[in-house]
Amino acid sequence: MLQEGRSVFFGACTSCHAPDPISKYSLPQWEATIEKMAPRARLDAGRRAALIAYIRSAKALPVTATASR
Repeated sequence: MLQEGRSVFFGACTSCHAPDPISKYSLPQWEATIEKMAPRARLDAGRRAALIAYIRSAKALPVTATASR
């Protein structure tokens, strides 16, 4: 399911615009945006659920800093 959600995020969502960082919005904000954009992206309930699961999972991961050289 997470792989499908990632595919939706980097496929259907980015076919019209660049992806926003997942950390930019709260989960309720993402859910509202997904519901608003789902008809445009032609996302059925299963693909919406996979996308929300992917975002929820990504938000749960710790943010790591990259080392600058």
